[in-house]
Amino acid sequence: MSDTTQLKREDVKNEVKRIKKLPPKQREEQFQVFLKRVSDDIESTCVRIDNDQHSAGIKRKEGRRLLYCVMAFPKDYRKSVYEIWDKAFGKVLQTKDPNEVSNNDKVNAAHISGLPLPEQAEVDIWWQDKKLLLASAATEFSLPVERVMGMGITKDTSAYWASGDKTYLTIEYKKEDDIKSIVIRARWKTDFNHLIRYFDKIKGTREINKQEL
Repeated sequence: MSDTTQLKREDVKNEVKRIKKLPPKQREEQFQVFLKRVSDDIESTCVRIDNDQHSAGIKRKEGRRLLYCVMAFPKDYRKSVYEIWDKAFGKVLQTKDPNEVSNNDKVNAAHISGLPLPEQAEVDIWWQDKKLLLASAATEFSLPVERVMGMGITKDTSAYWASGDKTYLTIEYKKEDDIKSIVIRARWKTDFNHLIRYFDKIKGTREINKQEL
């Protein structure tokens, strides 16, 4: 892998698979070298973004890219590099202004149920104006906000401390006279928060329903 190539999750997964096949001593040495490579990418990206005064959306995009790289490591090697990532980008992903949600502010997740896709298929989800879009490979699905009845997060409390593999987003929507649902799994526990806040904003679901008695 070239040192000048921007790291992506699939690149890290492939490199991890290659290293795992090596003899124990060589495997440990190469894992340490690769961990250093990822740590350096995190730190240099953080400095570059701060120096160039990028928008919060760009910072979140880069933060997610690097988080997915970190989570591709085996758990035994993940903790130390996760701490470096958390120091650099943790707060950026934990704060989200719904006014900043843009067409490019996508969440990469895994399909569980509700779409004509295989379970665990990779899917991107984002808001574009007043439509919720979900895309996987060459297929894109859209839901107008007026048909979305609700969005909510459920969590499995037994999930590993940093993996976010047990956080789910459920989308309930109306199709003709039926209420259907889509369930997708987050790769990071805060990934879906801004999607729900944006939904609340444009749908007005958090407004108090005042009625005269």
